[in-house]
Amino acid sequence: MVFDILHLDGQDLIDKSLIERKKILEKIVRESDKILLSTYVIGEGKKFFLEAEKRGLEGVIGKRLQSTYQINKRSKDWLKIKYLKTLDCIICAYTLGTGWREKYFGALVLGCYHQGKLRYIGRCGTGLDERGYADLTEKLKKIETDKNPFDIFEEEPAILEKVRWVKPELIAEVKFMNLSQDLKMRAPSFVRLREDKNLEDCILEV
Repeated sequence: MVFDILHLDGQDLIDKSLIERKKILEKIVRESDKILLSTYVIGEGKKFFLEAEKRGLEGVIGKRLQSTYQINKRSKDWLKIKYLKTLDCIICAYTLGTGWREKYFGALVLGCYHQGKLRYIGRCGTGLDERGYADLTEKLKKIETDKNPFDIFEEEPAILEKVRWVKPELIAEVKFMNLSQDLKMRAPSFVRLREDKNLEDCILEV
């Protein structure tokens, strides 16, 4: 899949605009069953994004037409725009942190009600600053328990050793990309605690 061109016949093209480079590609690339040009839309980004969402894709890449190619640099001229969903989840446990987060939790162990039972839907360890990790860790330690609320909890032994169960009292809003086939959240990130929600509101609808 060919999406850009940086050099042609000894000429450096990185300072040409994106749309100029696209036009060059369209002239010189001969498509076949092994080589395809990456297609693009102009002026219909929102419609394109909604179509990507409808098809269950990860998202889209938005690029300014006049942008140059920035080698080894991040640029706001090119943005990865992911479609993220949110879900209210019950915090059922946490894992012990490591490194600079050794005194805080490593990840939240989350669950939602599905088909009448509390189901494990994955771990979330991102989305907070250090103050956020500290405050939430303090709340979690106050409600620690020995009881596992899940009927089924599938995890590797290395993870199980780090799990500390808590009473299912706190609800976290979590944003994520999508659900895997076994109903685990992909790329989850903590948004906030939901004190306005009840545990029975945490339902996984698939």
